[in-house]
Amino acid sequence: MAPLKAARYKAIEEIEDLFSDYKFLRLRRDQFPAKGIFSAWRGSIRCEGKDVIIIVAIPISFPDELPRIYLAKGFRYLPIPHVDGNNLVCTFDTDNIDFFAERTKSLIQETIEKARGIVSDGIYRRNSNDFENEFLAYWPIGSNPRKIYSIFQPEDEIAEIQIGTVEGGINEIRYIVGNNEDDIGSYIKKFHRDATIKKLQTCLYLPLQRIPIPPFPENNKEILSCLKSINPDYEKAVSDFLSANEYQGTVIFSTKVNQQTVLAAWQHISPGEKSLTKGFRPGKINPRVLKARLSSQKIIRCVVERIDSDRLQKRIGYDCRELKNKKICIIGCGSLGSHIAFYLSRSGIEKLTLIDNDELLPENVSRHLCGMNEINQDKVQVVARRIEGHFPHVRIETRNDMFHQVFIDNPEAIYSSDLIISATANTALERRINKIQIESPECPPVLYSWIEPYGIASHAVLIINGKGGCFDCCLNRDNLRYIFSVAEFREDNFTLQEAGCQTSYTPYSALEADQASSIATRLALAYLNGEVYSSTRYVWLGDLNIMKNINVARNLIYKTAASYSLHKVPIERQQDCPYCT
Repeated sequence: MAPLKAARYKAIEEIEDLFSDYKFLRLRRDQFPAKGIFSAWRGSIRCEGKDVIIIVAIPISFPDELPRIYLAKGFRYLPIPHVDGNNLVCTFDTDNIDFFAERTKSLIQETIEKARGIVSDGIYRRNSNDFENEFLAYWPIGSNPRKIYSIFQPEDEIAEIQIGTVEGGINEIRYIVGNNEDDIGSYIKKFHRDATIKKLQTCLYLPLQRIPIPPFPENNKEILSCLKSINPDYEKAVSDFLSANEYQGTVIFSTKVNQQTVLAAWQHISPGEKSLTKGFRPGKINPRVLKARLSSQKIIRCVVERIDSDRLQKRIGYDCRELKNKKICIIGCGSLGSHIAFYLSRSGIEKLTLIDNDELLPENVSRHLCGMNEINQDKVQVVARRIEGHFPHVRIETRNDMFHQVFIDNPEAIYSSDLIISATANTALERRINKIQIESPECPPVLYSWIEPYGIASHAVLIINGKGGCFDCCLNRDNLRYIFSVAEFREDNFTLQEAGCQTSYTPYSALEADQASSIATRLALAYLNGEVYSSTRYVWLGDLNIMKNINVARNLIYKTAASYSLHKVPIERQQDCPYCT
């Protein structure tokens, strides 16, 4: 702590002379413009002929954090771009700038100069177009908005949708917009089983073709005039909506900002029957008087946070709209299968079928997606709950049964998938699935995933029927061992056993399990995105020095390969394969 305090006090000493030269006055703590401030100075700067009073606030983490510039109360040119509702001037994007913390005076000078340019441009309206780029930052300023969360995916047509008032264990999310009650109810239940929709109301959705810019509408008359200037159909839709809903309700709208669809809203509050009909007998109010009284009624601008899958997945950095319609069947929800399911969900997959007949046991949790608070429950259920809690938009079917029984009872549950992933490391089951795939034209491609003992290597094998070899092409005809294994273990030296029958296990760490799951997911996505067209295997080589330590030979295929490397190899048909000949 002492070195940090010393650095901060030294920085303050260095800049005090600078503020003295600027003729800035040091503020008392009760005059600071915000929390997290260590010291602050107030003074005037010249902005192209205009005197502007600013506050330079030094944050607690200075000089490792840039100073903040606030416009003093009474600045008469608001709103201007890059100034928020607290009069903070957005000078530099701290996520995209590096600076020399030891140059304290320069930090102050450059930040003030940046603020001077922003304020000057704002006063003379040279940067008004920036309002559009930062629309969401300005829309709620001057209002006292409620925050609405949206699972509704914006379309290009005017529509009526639903807004639910939510209560019960859902992390301060109080209002959710969706297409209908079922969508909202299903979504919130994945957050918390006690979450309920307390109230459901119809709201109006408008796809605005133009971004509103400040000054924003403050009442019914101004908002209707704004809508009419954009498209008269919008004005009519809102007028009809208000007439049908006792002159109150919420309007959600979309607009394009930086080629991205964003949502915002406003709320109409009814002035009440008495206010509307004051001076008139019931049902006898003059229409022009009614319109005038409604026109002056204030609106409340609201913030809308998109939490639909399209918006969340766009932050990945690539277009995954095609993936959301793909369905994946995962057989085995252990240390690999559980993580593969989770990684696929994070990558944009929204339809999963999970098959496993085991429960999560205490000894599983060190490598599993799920933890000790979920033991003694079906693996498929706890994995599904974990994924749905993270991504409520993902739809998961669970089958707490053996693959054989699921296939006998409902083969369509398997065949309807776009990809099957077997994460069981059970050769007998893998060969059975391989036989089904070869004999059934309707069977989709199959990806097999497993990890070698001690994490020496991780394997992902994708079999596309009729395009390259099959899974049996990868097996030794004499002992059914995988011919592309990295370590050549003897039959008796690759598993460990606890004190009991049926307690054997393959040793590898959670890090290796994560790596194996990642490799399998990468191959799955490569296929689903059309990047892999034929049977292919991925092998990740871990720490190959382990083989020396445990006296295990290396497969000559990997004689010159390096540790921690990924290899992608096509799978060819083998002449002695019983299925491919």
